[in-house]
Amino acid sequence: MEFLSSPRVTDWGDWGDFEYCPEDTFVVGMRLKTEADTGPQCDNTALNGIRFMCGIVGESQKMLYSPERQIQSFEGNWGRWGAIYECPRSYAVGFQLRSESGRGGNDDTAANNLRIFCSNSIEFLEGNGLSRGDWTETQRCPFGWAICGMRTQIETPQGNSDDTALNNLDIQCCKLPQKDEL
Repeated sequence: MEFLSSPRVTDWGDWGDFEYCPEDTFVVGMRLKTEADTGPQCDNTALNGIRFMCGIVGESQKMLYSPERQIQSFEGNWGRWGAIYECPRSYAVGFQLRSESGRGGNDDTAANNLRIFCSNSIEFLEGNGLSRGDWTETQRCPFGWAICGMRTQIETPQGNSDDTALNNLDIQCCKLPQKDEL
């Protein structure tokens, strides 16, 4: 296995456990939990959760919706789950996190959005998150490997203080069977 981390723009909260795709499956899609922007005078948390869909290229899309094929680590308290984004007949092999650095006494959001890179394209799938901050450097699995596991760092609710929710993402890459090296 190969371990990749999002660049640490912020570092608030605790890490969840690593969660892994079922044996012989790899990440083929994602779904994000985001809190919509509630305005400049409010406490925004932006990205609250990441759910990866695991599968085998070419199998029925219905499998993406089965709970046993979805993995997620810690999840923040705010927001709603958005649409599923699926790699077209390929596996997820890299990612970028859109993160906002600490803003001092102003509202912090930390992670805002996620992109995953698919093995059969130079394109990426961009989630339905917010646009604060900047995209971090792309993190990619070695050639012939794909994303198979993940964990997230989540800041728990801070009471009357500023909340962020998701701060960072770590992923595991696993070697693809030779026939699947897309």
